[in-house]
Amino acid sequence: MDDKLPKGWELIEEWEGSFIFENSKLSFSVNIDFEALLKEPYTIEFLHTKGYLKLVNFDEGVYKVTALNEAEALQKALLMMSFINKNIQWLLSTQSKME
Repeated sequence: MDDKLPKGWELIEEWEGSFIFENSKLSFSVNIDFEALLKEPYTIEFLHTKGYLKLVNFDEGVYKVTALNEAEALQKALLMMSFINKNIQWLLSTQSKME
């Protein structure tokens, strides 16, 4: 799995269909949560773990998507990681303008 991850990302934890990926340098995590009883059992979200990029997590649910199976969930998680890597400079510059 780690060889498919975007630069700077690593799998931190995996258990019962759920995953946590982290980019410690950028202080972001991408989580895949599995809940078997849901119609779409996989929820994928990203969070900024340091808290100084409040813009990233300003409204719960904005950065969440769902998936029907593990393969689709992993693909969506990889897209989130790539999005974060590509757009981190924009997020940083936006936050510094708001302070």
